[in-house]
Amino acid sequence: MEFKMAELGINGVSVLLKNTAGTTLQTTLTTNNPTTGAAGYYQFTNLLPADYIVMFMAPATYKVTSANTTTDTNDSDADPLTGNTPVTTITSGESEQTIDAGLFKQATIGDYVWRDTDGDGIQDPTESGLNGVTVVLKDGTGTTVATTVTGFNPTTELQDIKALCS
Repeated sequence: MEFKMAELGINGVSVLLKNTAGTTLQTTLTTNNPTTGAAGYYQFTNLLPADYIVMFMAPATYKVTSANTTTDTNDSDADPLTGNTPVTTITSGESEQTIDAGLFKQATIGDYVWRDTDGDGIQDPTESGLNGVTVVLKDGTGTTVATTVTGFNPTTELQDIKALCS
């Protein structure tokens, strides 16, 4: 996904600077940019020339979005599964200000599956829930993106749903 100017940064995200062996060298939290005041800013300073990996640790209610979807400096660089960026080589005197991560807030869809004995579409107090019902979530193209089965308590939730937006 590409960063759009209307999208706000997120403060409080843990960002780790690692070497290529995976050893953490520095850590910081995203905060407001001291110049612009915009949220989501981080910076590692006083780096020696070397190869580095930046790791973004998404807060519990967020996921890392798709990486490298465009060739510009406004796309997310972090791997959605690991939060790690590709290796970046820093040379003497260089300032690299384009390593970033897109995060999206997870969504949950859910409710109750019941036996509607009078067929009125209303959950009446005397109508019991149904367990063992498979609930399927499909995206706009009809592709299944999640499934769940109602249990003893026939409420159901499909969690970690990526927002379907353009």
